[in-house]
Amino acid sequence: MKGLAKNIWVWLYDFSELSLEEQNLLRLASHVRQNARAPETHVWVGAAVASESGRVYSGCNIERRSLSETSHAEMTAINAMVAAEGEVKLETATLVIGPEHEHMVMPPEKVARPTEDIEEITEVPCGKCLYIIWEHSRNEKTKIITLLANGEVAVATIGALLPLRFRKDVLAQKFSNE
Repeated sequence: MKGLAKNIWVWLYDFSELSLEEQNLLRLASHVRQNARAPETHVWVGAAVASESGRVYSGCNIERRSLSETSHAEMTAINAMVAAEGEVKLETATLVIGPEHEHMVMPPEKVARPTEDIEEITEVPCGKCLYIIWEHSRNEKTKIITLLANGEVAVATIGALLPLRFRKDVLAQKFSNE
């Protein structure tokens, strides 16, 4: 039997350590999060993305009663980017998640919580959204930045958060050489 192991690297920052552009993306995600509609989960999500052209787009989650038809914040932001610019690639994605009606302060206030519990980070895109981000990313180094409940900011790449991803270009090349 063989095994495969991949490491997931997530860097934790204080809000002030981010670039001005990254801070502004988180502020926008926090702002648009207030427009979320989440009657089933009561979790509001805001997302803001920057395209490689430098333009910025935002979105929030919009739940439907069936839940399977829910629009995720990352999806709505990326769909807005594609609608406005076509096949442009994603440079950075930010995410702010929190309970319904809870105002997310920017810059965030730190809350005492040990950061050693990295497995406890739940403020990341779901698997479906990770694939959507990957599909529209410039490369595996596209940043995903999320505001954590303790006030810290987690920064990872799409390559780290989705280490084993479908790559039709590699698959097509593999089968074309046989």
